[in-house]
Amino acid sequence: MAIKEIKQIPDEILSKEARKVDLDFIKEDTNQTVKASWLEWLKNMINDLTDTMEASRGIGLAAPQIGIPYKVIVFKNGNENSHLINPVIIAQSEQVKSYQEGCLSVKNEIKDIRRFKNVTVKGYVLVEDSLVEMTLKSKKKLLSFELQHEIDHLNGLTIMDRSK
Repeated sequence: MAIKEIKQIPDEILSKEARKVDLDFIKEDTNQTVKASWLEWLKNMINDLTDTMEASRGIGLAAPQIGIPYKVIVFKNGNENSHLINPVIIAQSEQVKSYQEGCLSVKNEIKDIRRFKNVTVKGYVLVEDSLVEMTLKSKKKLLSFELQHEIDHLNGLTIMDRSK
């Protein structure tokens, strides 16, 4: 699709909580023209996020980082690109670990960030023209940190906020 400009701190969008994607537009009783338009918008956003993440050699990206104030993230899950719409952390391990993190929105900074070793995240994925609810349990520290990092962006936080 398209490679977008990645917003850099102190861009205001990076410090604001993103809005949930209104999933009512996909319901069976939705006007088909509205539904098709909504699905096209969502697919384009996910493709743009993925293309931008790939071009930037990142492992995750949140919609606010490309100027879209909605709760959508893309991330690497092993070698596969994945996405989540309206992701929420619903459980986390008691164990906390430190990790050296960089961020595509914070150039030339690496920060030591403490995060939960494992998290369980609930959200939605777009499969063809349907939304499927998904629960993703991170078993690897990198995926866990990745998900927490991208969800932080949806809540208006960057590694600069976490390292304080």
